[in-house]
Amino acid sequence: MNKFVAAAVVALGFASVAHADHHGRGKEQLNGFPGLYDLGPAGRATFPHDGYLVISLKSSDAAITVMEYEVTDQVLKVKMVSPPSFVPAALQQCMIDNPGVYEMVDIENGFRLKVQEDPCAVRPGLMQRTPWTDYKRPE
Repeated sequence: MNKFVAAAVVALGFASVAHADHHGRGKEQLNGFPGLYDLGPAGRATFPHDGYLVISLKSSDAAITVMEYEVTDQVLKVKMVSPPSFVPAALQQCMIDNPGVYEMVDIENGFRLKVQEDPCAVRPGLMQRTPWTDYKRPE
């Protein structure tokens, strides 16, 4: 019986390591959903498996904003969980309370966003500012 328990523990350990490796940092699918996208010289968008979109600075990996997201038929729907700190409080609350809906327009090596519906004044400008291009890991 002890050999069976030991074998089960070892198998569970290997399964846990394999699962952690598959979903761990540095193992993300680079493009697609989930995936990583380049937002120009300063930013990166990470679409993890859990339904949250994280926009971060490339230089420090500090998160600028966190959003819930859904992608259906080339349409991205976002709702802020943690809006950018540089946005005034009233606009932050708008982004928390109201989702934004954007069409994903295919371009070479990525996509651009085109607002379909967003009642918050600042978010469309931020979301549409730059193309979302295929992320290339630094060498």
